[in-house]
Amino acid sequence: MSRCLSTHEGMTTNMLFKGTLGSMLPLYMEDSNLLSLSFLQEGAPKLWWVAPPDQVCNMFDVLLRCLHPLVLAVVGRNIRNFWATKRAYCSPQVLLDNGVKMSLVRQEVGDYVLTAAGAPHMGLNLGANVASAVNYTCLAWFGRAVEYMEQAYLELRYVPFPFEKLLVLSSELLADGKWWFGNASSIAACDPALFVRDVNVLIAYLERYLLENERFVSGQGAGCEAMAVDSVSPEVKAFLAADTVREADVNDGLRVDLSGDGYTCSTCYAVYWLSVVVCPTCISYFGGAPDEAPLCCWRCAESTYRCWHVIQEEGKPDRPVDGSHKPLVVWRLSTSRVRDLVASLRRLLETVLH
Repeated sequence: MSRCLSTHEGMTTNMLFKGTLGSMLPLYMEDSNLLSLSFLQEGAPKLWWVAPPDQVCNMFDVLLRCLHPLVLAVVGRNIRNFWATKRAYCSPQVLLDNGVKMSLVRQEVGDYVLTAAGAPHMGLNLGANVASAVNYTCLAWFGRAVEYMEQAYLELRYVPFPFEKLLVLSSELLADGKWWFGNASSIAACDPALFVRDVNVLIAYLERYLLENERFVSGQGAGCEAMAVDSVSPEVKAFLAADTVREADVNDGLRVDLSGDGYTCSTCYAVYWLSVVVCPTCISYFGGAPDEAPLCCWRCAESTYRCWHVIQEEGKPDRPVDGSHKPLVVWRLSTSRVRDLVASLRRLLETVLH
C-alpha cells in the first residue's frame, strides 16, 4: 500500500508497540477490514486470540448479552463502533463459553502473526516486549472492504482509508495482466474460482459507479458539467486540496494525509477517488472553505447533493448565495475509461474460465 497511497500512520507505515507484563490488545478488527502483519522483535511472548470473520455476528450477539448495560448505553448498543475505538476489552473465556470459535496463538521472538481480512482479534503480553505491525491487502480483501464501506455508509462513520483508489489501481493492473507482485495469471492459477469471485467484486463496484454517476448527470440535464481534475479552475483545485490532510484522526491521534488519494464526502465521510461533485459558485462565495461549500461523492450525489442555492430555494436559508449554481462532476478517470476497464476485466475472466 505504501507504494501507491499517501501517509496513513499505522496502516501504510509500521507501528511500534512496547508491551509490559499483562498489557492487552483490545478486541477489534483492523480499519477497513484490512489484513495485518505483526512481528515480535524482542522480549517476552505475546498471546493472540483470533476469530474467523464468520464469527463476527456471533461475537456481536454475545457482547450485547454480556457487556455491562452502562457500556452498551454509552456506545449506543453499536458493537462495531465500540470496536472501532480500540478500547473494547473482555475475557476471551466469555466468548468461548458462549460458543464463539477462536484460535489461540503464542507468538515468540522472531515470529510473524497474520490476521485475515475482517478477522476479530485480541492479545496479551506475557512480559516486556517490542513488536511492530502494519496493515496490508490482497485481492480477496476487496470483498471485505466493500462490506465495511457499506456498513460505514449506513452508520455515517468516517472512513479515512482510500479504498476506492486502491481498487481502481488494482483493476488497472489486472486489466494489463499484471499485479502488485507477479502477474494476473499467477494469481489466477492459485485458485481460479476465488480469483473469478474477487475480480467480479471489482467489476460490480465499477459498474455501480458508472450507473450512479450517469444517473446523477442525466438527472441534472444541461445544468451539470463534468471535468477532469487537472482541468478545473485553480479555485476549485484549492478547495479540493483543503481537505486532503488531517493532522490527527479523532480516535487515535494518527496523521492521515489524503493528498493524491481522493476527497472526503461531506455527507457520508468516506474518501472517494473516481469523482466528486462540487458547486464552483458556492466555492467562490465561501472562499474555498471546505466546511461551507458542498463536496459530495458520486454515491451520495443523487440523493443528498445540495448547494446553498438549492437550500435557499427550499426556503431554508441562513445565508443567500447568488449566481449560477451548476453542479460540477470532477473526475480522475473518465466514464469511458472506466467502461474500458470493466470490459478488460471481463475479458480477463473469460481467459480464466476457458
